[in-house]
Amino acid sequence: MSVWKAILRGMYKVPGPTLNIKSGQNLRRFSTELVAQNTRPVILSIGCGNRPLPDSSEFLRCSVVYVDISVEPIVDVQADAHVLPFGDDSFDGVVSLAMLEHVRKSEWVVSEIHRVLRPGGLVYAEVPFMQGFHARPHDFRRFTVPGVRVLFDKFEEIDLGACVGPGSAVAWMLRQYLAGMVTGFGLGRKRRLVAEFVAGWMTFYFKYFDYLTLDKPAAWEIASAFYYYGHK
Repeated sequence: MSVWKAILRGMYKVPGPTLNIKSGQNLRRFSTELVAQNTRPVILSIGCGNRPLPDSSEFLRCSVVYVDISVEPIVDVQADAHVLPFGDDSFDGVVSLAMLEHVRKSEWVVSEIHRVLRPGGLVYAEVPFMQGFHARPHDFRRFTVPGVRVLFDKFEEIDLGACVGPGSAVAWMLRQYLAGMVTGFGLGRKRRLVAEFVAGWMTFYFKYFDYLTLDKPAAWEIASAFYYYGHK
């Protein structure tokens, strides 16, 4: 029976509702500028989960320290992001990808990022705005563009914009809404999985409209996620 369950889980593949168009090019810019400053920069990837940074030529010239509160295969240091176990001015760059909504006090974490980053060091972060609840294991907040600026007000802003656009926001919300309508917005696990499977296939294509809308002036009003790029 366990074998059949494993097979069925493997067959349960639903297209994701979001399309992050900017992340790859932003991270390449981040790593390229770090390497230009220091031939062997040290990067802290905070709240990394099991997501390694791209294996581009620039990142291969960087030393990356992966930190997460959970035990994952790539994690070098298990630690709480609110109290990082590193000295002041320890890193040339810090990366935080889809993590700050999952910590209790995002301002504390950003203060820790500022503390461990050397003067002139670079920070790159991605945070959600129009997204459904996704607790892994917790989900506490969302961020508007003004909210992102306030959160990173200790840094000098280099760039700020949408990385996941309005189409992805529609895909995510419509997916959850349709699944909720089918289940009566109940929490029954099996029925909800079936509903989300069907709703996911019905709505995922909306995310591809981000190619047309992401860089439009008003896209930030209902974008799914934003990125922040700055220096200390």
